[in-house]
Amino acid sequence: MKETDIISWKERNDLEFIQCACRFAEHCTMCDNGGGGSKREEMKKRIKKLRQVYSN
Repeated sequence: MKETDIISWKERNDLEFIQCACRFAEHCTMCDNGGGGSKREEMKKRIKKLRQVYSN
């Protein structure tokens, strides 16, 4: 499921989602993922790069 579909559904149902339930993981300086951010953000960036090469 695409994130844009989830966001559209959220907006149609007038819902508010939290950004991250774990504030530690979001700004973890011990995580070695190329910048100290969350794994979720790391994966979003990887997916974005893959979509530039592979449209589906």
